[in-house]
Amino acid sequence: MEPLLWRCVVALVPFLRPDGIVMDAGSNDGSTTVLLSELFPNHTVLSIEPVRRNYERLKQKVSARENVVTKHGGIGSRSSWATYPTTLDGGVAGVLTQTGTLPAYEWQRSMKHARRRYPIFTVDSLVHGGMRLAFAHWDVEGSELAVIHGARNVLLRDRPVFTVETFPRTRSREHAQLMSAIARLEYTCRLIPEPCGVPDDCRNSVCFPRENTVNVSVQCG
Repeated sequence: MEPLLWRCVVALVPFLRPDGIVMDAGSNDGSTTVLLSELFPNHTVLSIEPVRRNYERLKQKVSARENVVTKHGGIGSRSSWATYPTTLDGGVAGVLTQTGTLPAYEWQRSMKHARRRYPIFTVDSLVHGGMRLAFAHWDVEGSELAVIHGARNVLLRDRPVFTVETFPRTRSREHAQLMSAIARLEYTCRLIPEPCGVPDDCRNSVCFPRENTVNVSVQCG
């Protein structure tokens, strides 16, 4: 997690639900999951990662952390399946690989090679029964709008703060669609003024339920 975003999340802790689920989706090797497990010791941190090679590293990194639960897969608008080339699981040691629907990953979708299948879950299906979502960090490489559609019931019920990545300049149409979908759920978003990926207009947005915006948005500028 980028430094300014992390400072914002730390500042928000007093305003969030004191227990429940903290979700880290697209968690790569679990570095952010570890930080979240320390920041939220009274919460269950649900860490989700689709690339099997990253997921195995994640499990090792959090193996001694009792408040972390891991899940292999991705999140989206409906329960389904997706794939990526198995070559992602055999990359250079120490180098993380990612998959997603951003244009940068088009080569993965068109690559004629053996593929690894992984499940797609909805947030609504993961946070059910008596569970409640306190905070979510959704780093889903282009699937943000799908995630919002699949989280609608939880967002309306639990009103958690959450983060998404967006590209206001290079993917202006998708950015507008995402912000519009979030606004329809009575949320307000704040762009964090620091790059979070490639292209360089990648920005994290921290999204607050509108009824709490006056109380918490000042913490993130």
